[in-house]
Amino acid sequence: MKRLKERFADSFSVSREAVTDDAHITMAGNSEIYIENYRGIIEYKQDIIRLFIKDGVLLIEGRGLLIQSLRPEDIFIRGAVSRVEFFNI
Repeated sequence: MKRLKERFADSFSVSREAVTDDAHITMAGNSEIYIENYRGIIEYKQDIIRLFIKDGVLLIEGRGLLIQSLRPEDIFIRGAVSRVEFFNI
């Protein structure tokens, strides 16, 4: 099923994130980060945010991190982001 969705996305010039549940991460400089298709919050502090995403954990480190917007399908974070790392689980 996954391969079919990916082929569909490729064939019709649709982003894979639109048809699959892969995370899509957008950063604006080091002060804003927008994550689509996250699965949940593991840890939330001013200097670290850890999120469940498909197949792993997304780690965001920095200073003054603040969840600006939180919805079931996306999350918007502001602050001085110094590191973003993905860990497979």
